[in-house]
Amino acid sequence: MAYKNFDDLSLSPTSGAANETLQINGPSVDLPDASYVKDAALERDGADLVLDGPQGTLTIEGYFSAAETPDLVAPNGETLTPELVNSFARSPAQYAQSHSMNDESPVGSVDEISGEATITHLDGSVEHITQGMPIYQGDVIETAADGAVNIAFIDETSFAVSEDARLAIDEYVYDPSTESGSQDFSVLKGMFVFTSGLIGRDDPDDVNIDTPSGSIGIRGTIIAGNVDTGEITVVEGAIVVRDLSGHEMTLATQFETAKLDPTG
Repeated sequence: MAYKNFDDLSLSPTSGAANETLQINGPSVDLPDASYVKDAALERDGADLVLDGPQGTLTIEGYFSAAETPDLVAPNGETLTPELVNSFARSPAQYAQSHSMNDESPVGSVDEISGEATITHLDGSVEHITQGMPIYQGDVIETAADGAVNIAFIDETSFAVSEDARLAIDEYVYDPSTESGSQDFSVLKGMFVFTSGLIGRDDPDDVNIDTPSGSIGIRGTIIAGNVDTGEITVVEGAIVVRDLSGHEMTLATQFETAKLDPTG
């Protein structure tokens, strides 16, 4: 599961505004509050992007038809990149479809669950997470403040999230005959612990985790992260950490920690 303390690997669990329309006038759009990055429900409404957050509803007019899709930047620098928007946005057209996985195999299952947590599928349907529930590419997992979920993937990777977390399974490709593939995840908030499986043992480009402050490439490792503070810790192995400006560093020493600074 996801934890805060790393000493000796004995980890302990941690425990109505008006609507507004924003115009695109450049490579980025300024959001009025960071809650629109972490907490807003993202919906595609035609060419517009709608962010329904605790501070009200924002509509980014023409977001999906823009010649260059903009970054959505909060006052603290945290950013909803186009990739993060695609990971978490749903559309009414998807809601109208029946949720059928008959032609798609699960990429993993829920190995552990505590507290409250939900899963949102690509068709917009929402379920309370239960032990053993299958996980599919495109699913979004959300936990309550006291909730925690650990997902076991078919290549023996595990991904645990907790403390009001939002995780999207963007891409999962695995060939058991060669024990190779690729994994892409997005985490908007909360705590996580990621343990590599057969994918990503050698090449950090095979496994990637995107956050509103930067991204992490993983090579055969166990890492712990706090997306809310931007802190990423290597428990075992090595990672490549990249900020929003493209600067990167490699962490390869046990318990070495980097902090992603969204302001650059």
